[in-house]
Order: sequence, then structure tokens, then C-alpha cells
Amino acid sequence: MRFLAKIRSKIRLLASITLATVFLIFLIQNIEHVQVSFLLWSISIPRALLLLLTLSIGIAIGVLTVLGKRHSMVPRTARDEELIKKHD
Repeated sequence: MRFLAKIRSKIRLLASITLATVFLIFLIQNIEHVQVSFLLWSISIPRALLLLLTLSIGIAIGVLTVLGKRHSMVPRTARDEELIKKHD
């Protein structure tokens, strides 16, 4: 059992080092500045930052969408149904 735990920790360490290396290569290759215009604003930022910001916004939208669907899928109890009928 301990043997498997050691292997898992080494695999996690290797995966973390690999992801960090890929991320650093991504940053180094995308350091040039790009001009971003939105409505009346215009800003110059590194391409890597723009891509990470876009990814973050996409993840946030996805999480909010899933949470919204999850909330609407909550099964209602009979008591909830009665309360809804009373308010209608």
C-alpha cells in the first residue's frame, strides 16, 4: 500500500513539473504585446496575459452556467409545490 502511495506522489510531482514547464514555455513564447480594443477602451497587454484572461472568463461563464442549471434541477418537495400554488 505504501508503495502505491509513493508511486502516486511521484506521478503527481512529475505531472506538476511538466505542467509548470509547459506553462513557462507558453509564457516565454507569448511575451509580445498586442493591442486590444473594446468599445472606447484600448490597451496593450502581453498576448499570454490576454489568453489567460480569456480562459479565466470562459471558465467563470462555464461554472456559472453549470451552477445555474444545477439550481434549477433541484427536485421540489410536495411542501414546495404547495407553497408555489398558494402564491399563484
